[in-house]
Amino acid sequence: MRVRHSTASDATFSTEGAGAWDADHTLENVWTELEVDFGTKPVYDATFQITDAAITATSKVVVMQSGKTATGRASGDMQWDAVNYAANADDGFATCYALCSPGPIVGRRILYYQVI
Repeated sequence: MRVRHSTASDATFSTEGAGAWDADHTLENVWTELEVDFGTKPVYDATFQITDAAITATSKVVVMQSGKTATGRASGDMQWDAVNYAANADDGFATCYALCSPGPIVGRRILYYQVI
């Protein structure tokens, strides 16, 4: 993702600072959204894989739930479901573990993940 400031540098910037401010910036480690289906049978825990070429065996993968409404769900229903996520990275994918508390949950949920 590339970012450009909408205002140019002014006299308060040093020459070096002005050049840095006016240059395009590349953001790394942005969040990626995905939808996961926990199925039709209520579950207290689940394991699934996130496939992404940016993930390597030495990556750290952070996963968190989104407040967005997933396919077939009611708006805001995720507020009642507390899910903790952990992920173990490997080359090209991460195995993700979900623990629902108090649980259980069913159906689709929207998550965000970030590769660091």
